[in-house]
Amino acid sequence: MKTDASWSSAFAPATVANVGPGLDVLGLALSIDTGIGDYCAVRLSDSFEMNLIIAGDDGRLPTDPHQNVASVVGMKVLELAGLESGFDMQLKKGIPPESGLGSSAASAASAAVAMNRALGDVLSTEQLIEAARVGEQLAAGSPHPDNVVPALLGGFQLMMDHSDRGLETVQLPVPTNMFVVVVHPEMGLKTSDSRAVLPSQVSMSDAVANMGSLAMVVSALYDSDMARLSANLVDRLHQPYRSSLIKGYNTVIDAALENGALGAGLSGSGPSMFSLSMGLETAQRCANAMQVAFDGVGVQSRKIVSAIGNKGTLQSPH
Repeated sequence: MKTDASWSSAFAPATVANVGPGLDVLGLALSIDTGIGDYCAVRLSDSFEMNLIIAGDDGRLPTDPHQNVASVVGMKVLELAGLESGFDMQLKKGIPPESGLGSSAASAASAAVAMNRALGDVLSTEQLIEAARVGEQLAAGSPHPDNVVPALLGGFQLMMDHSDRGLETVQLPVPTNMFVVVVHPEMGLKTSDSRAVLPSQVSMSDAVANMGSLAMVVSALYDSDMARLSANLVDRLHQPYRSSLIKGYNTVIDAALENGALGAGLSGSGPSMFSLSMGLETAQRCANAMQVAFDGVGVQSRKIVSAIGNKGTLQSPH
């Protein structure tokens, strides 16, 4: 999409958030080698006009710079840098909106890094995360970090937004030869609808169970204990409520587990579903089985098999 050397660009990978028991606090990036993600290019201009061109979205996203995630993030980067400038921005969507693959986060992350590169890399990583979260605020009504952090940094990310000291992130170790499968069903599911089914309160037993499972997942990643990881990739806070919105949900989960997956569940708020496996052969077998399970309930789907992406937008080529 770039036209000359005056453009600065970045690529942001797709992500899986809410991994297992990690609602809003645990996310991972797909490998940038899959080519699945969003691409953004920015060129500063002498005027104070902001122009946005979008490709690959079938006309679904707003091109008003004040209403689009990418351009709003670009403005935030300029603000954090203490600069005023107009810009031309080109956004190429490679992730469908409302897919459960971090579509808005990829737009936000690619725009933040592209704009920062155009300015000479003046912002810190923490400031880039802050800017990208402004995009999530616009898209989702809340600045959730669980997609933008892995999109920017890559890897398996644990995060906690403290009210008194801001966002804390930890990059977790990824076991050698771990793969993630994502199967995206061709069905509509608005993020707002997926949120609407969540209860305003949960039981103490469910909260404690999820806390324990999350702690076990983190310890299993550090210890490379796949049995412990597998036993704790479960959720009691959101998937039991959202599963009814996904046709074939239980069948797809069973198909993944029966074919060697460590665990499976919703990617983000859905409708995409993910599984984690050890070894490429097992991952491919799980992907095929999950897709066949969707086929069995009359739902077409797209499958993706990827290593856990050790590079995020910050490491993507210019």
